[in-house]
Amino acid sequence: MAKAAPRGASSGAHRVASAPPQRGRGIPFLLGICCGIALTVLFTRTDTVDLKALATPKAGVVKTPPEVRFEFPDVLRDAEVLVPYVEEYLDGEAKPEAGAAYMLQAGAFRSPQDADRRRAMILLQDLPARTAEVSRDGGTWHRVLVGPFDSRRAARSAQLALLREDIDSLVLRSEP
Repeated sequence: MAKAAPRGASSGAHRVASAPPQRGRGIPFLLGICCGIALTVLFTRTDTVDLKALATPKAGVVKTPPEVRFEFPDVLRDAEVLVPYVEEYLDGEAKPEAGAAYMLQAGAFRSPQDADRRRAMILLQDLPARTAEVSRDGGTWHRVLVGPFDSRRAARSAQLALLREDIDSLVLRSEP
């Protein structure tokens, strides 16, 4: 009967010698720590200054601090702010022009699918929307137009409804 090989030994197999453990990894580490401490001491070192000698004035030399005067509050108090008169910003409705119509442009897309997606989002808000194809700068753009509206107030309320859905738009006015 054959004798069992001792544990860890194999018959006929050569054992590969492993590399000896590396030494000297601690020396660069310690050298880095020492350099860090030396730089910290060098840059945080403060020179001692005699504050009492600085506080006492020298004989014959008296410096008075310049008087500081702030003019900004006086300028604001005396300023007059002129606000331009714009009828569209008034609470009441501006005089409607005969034949004037307002529209909103809710986007301009290169892809007609993107324009149709935006138009569908607007139609879900119960607002009239359509797409218009425009050729500019050698390319075709698909604009999404909302409206027309008879008054600027109606266009503004539609614009606010679009903003609640995170859709930016700008107001367009057609001349009569």
